[in-house]
Amino acid sequence: MKKLVVVLFSIPLALILSLPVFAQTAAKHGRNYKDHAYYGDISDSNCGAHHHMPGNPRACTLACIKNGAKYVFVTRGKAFMIENQKLPDLQKFAGEHVRIMGTRSPDGKSIAISDIRAAKKRAVKKKA
Repeated sequence: MKKLVVVLFSIPLALILSLPVFAQTAAKHGRNYKDHAYYGDISDSNCGAHHHMPGNPRACTLACIKNGAKYVFVTRGKAFMIENQKLPDLQKFAGEHVRIMGTRSPDGKSIAISDIRAAKKRAVKKKA
């Protein structure tokens, strides 16, 4: 009888004590390690969010890439380096507003893109 009480008491206690470990692991492998949809622009590492060349953003991005810059993904004014630079769709969507599916790196500075699609730019809300 005494052994049964000890076993019945120790199992829930072990589960309760292991919860913080599981929670910490889930947080560690949470949001940054899964494919998510992001909306933004394909740009280059020289210009980032603001293109400096006259003309359209596509021409500026392709010219900068030709001169040695890397592709970046810009969303909400922040530029993320693209890990898979040889993705063929990057040249196709250079300077365009896109929807990507991607996985952010653990440090949050780069993104690995798995899919790129064209996206409509949202209308800017006018202040009243």
